[in-house]
Amino acid sequence: MKFYFDYFYNPVYDFIVTQLSPYQRLQVASIEKLGLVEGDKILCAGVGTGNEIIRILETTPHISITGIDSSKTALKKAQQKASKRGKTIVTNLGDIQCMEFGDAGFDKALCVHVVDFVPDYSKAVSEIIRVLKPGGKFAITIPSGKEDFSFGMNVFKDSVRTNVRARKYYRVPLVFASMLLSSAVYSPFLFRKERREYSREEIEKLCASLPVERLSIEDFPLYNDFIISGYKSGGGK
Repeated sequence: MKFYFDYFYNPVYDFIVTQLSPYQRLQVASIEKLGLVEGDKILCAGVGTGNEIIRILETTPHISITGIDSSKTALKKAQQKASKRGKTIVTNLGDIQCMEFGDAGFDKALCVHVVDFVPDYSKAVSEIIRVLKPGGKFAITIPSGKEDFSFGMNVFKDSVRTNVRARKYYRVPLVFASMLLSSAVYSPFLFRKERREYSREEIEKLCASLPVERLSIEDFPLYNDFIISGYKSGGGK
């Protein structure tokens, strides 16, 4: 799977996601949950090619960013994107289910559209909470439904409507090309063994077993995801 990510998925990923307005809104909504401030130390778990880094630096340039991902090629792209914006980030090649970071090292943690690809979502969520400082805040997206044909059509229709409303008609063919390409590169994931959807009750049960306070589970139906956010216990917030 790492080979597929490095040589097939990551090279076209940026083109695909920049055309899909639901994904962009999901990313922005997740980042906004964190309430980032200058000086924060944030972990981007499953940072990929670094699109979320661009979003973060647009509003909070003076921030310390650490990204972890299982793909070398993705991390290289993330570093390049940060460098173009005059920012140096720390990157770590690893598995978000078993991170090498010490306990309580980050003020904030972000994980967008990554849990879909890990064998054990509970380990990933637990690790993200572990590396947060007491009182640190997290935002994690967790799949609430299958990414099937109807999901793809809904994403396509919304992306087209968004560009038509903005009178960016020239982007509509790009959306179409993006959907065709995404259908090709995502097809192998349809047969993976990992679970790809979870219920609100399962998430609540998991978080009840972790040091989590003020848990929020927001449904984001357009991308078949929940955005879960909250604080690590012990910070007095």
